[in-house]
This record gives sequence, structure tokens and C-alpha cells, in this order.
Amino acid sequence: TDYLSGLLQNVGKVVMAKAFPVEFTQLAHTVYKDEAHVIAAERELLGWDHAAIVAFYLESHRIPQEVVQAVRYHHDPSNAPTHQFFAAATQLADVMARRAGLNGAAETRPVLTDRELLALPALAALWPRSGPTLTGKMRKLTELISKKAPRFKAHALPAPKTENIHAPRTEIVRSLGGAVCCTWNVLFLAISARLVLEF
Repeated sequence: TDYLSGLLQNVGKVVMAKAFPVEFTQLAHTVYKDEAHVIAAERELLGWDHAAIVAFYLESHRIPQEVVQAVRYHHDPSNAPTHQFFAAATQLADVMARRAGLNGAAETRPVLTDRELLALPALAALWPRSGPTLTGKMRKLTELISKKAPRFKAHALPAPKTENIHAPRTEIVRSLGGAVCCTWNVLFLAISARLVLEF
């Protein structure tokens, strides 16, 4: 479940780029203050966000609810009606991959600081105890993921080239592969989700 959730969590962005290339390019050109701002911008422009898009697709193909809920709520695990643990692991893997320098998304937003990371509500779903134990676990997890990151960075594709808002759809989707669906980044994210659950 965690591996699939890590692989699928941003597939909605690929769908957005293919179905709405002009809007997607506009979203990709914006600098966001945090992930909530990204979700709000997607909803405002398209009526729904990338997580809802991929969850709809997965549900329509009868993918198990553990995966659907983890992907749908990976930006807000505490609101998942079920399977909050998997949604929290997927969110934390996304955050940790970004902290390791692997941006699996097209948009620009800051990396969470150590303090923001420790305040992430997802951590309460994964490890109910806070304080020094959690700080120690996060430090070890950060070190472990940081050690693995260089292997994936070496194979990562370049960031998307979305300067031309009227670029042909195939060019947008091809360049999107550099940031959103780069196999190495997404695979790293899935491996991060597995590490989070095993930690």
C-alpha cells in the first residue's frame, strides 16, 4: 500500500498537464508559500486538486481504499476518513523527498524547516509520542533518506521547461516528466514511504 501510494500520489499532476496544459503551466509558474497554497490554487483554477483527480481515477478502477485514501489525503492526512496512517506516511515521504532535494512536483514551494517538520500533523498519526524520541527518529530518518538521495539525483531529469504557455501539449507533457513523473524521483518517494513505515 505504501509503495503504491508513493508511486501514485502526484499522478494527478500528470493528468492536469495533459488535460489542461495552459492551466497547468500557469500553476507551475507560481511560487507557493506551502502545500496548502498549492492545493488551493489548483482548486481555484480547475475546480479540484491533483490528489482528488488521481483518487477519482484510482477509485473508478477499483484500486483498494487504502491506496485511494492515502493518495487522496496525502496533503491532509488528518482528514482522511480511513487509513490515516498510510496518508500520513505518503505525506511524510513527499516532505522528506523534497528535503533531500528531490522535487517530484512542478510547482515551487519552500522546503519545511526542522521545526515545521516536527510540527507536521502526519507525525502524530505515525508516531503518537512526541519530544526527544520523535526528534531522534526524524534525525535518523533524515540521515537515511539523505544518504539514498544522491543515487536518485544522478538519474533525475531536468526541471520542466514551461516558459512558453502556448507550447505544444506534447512539449509540456515531455518537460513535465522532468519534475512530476521522473521515474527516479517517484521511485525514491515510494522507497521513502516504505522507510517511513518500517522506521
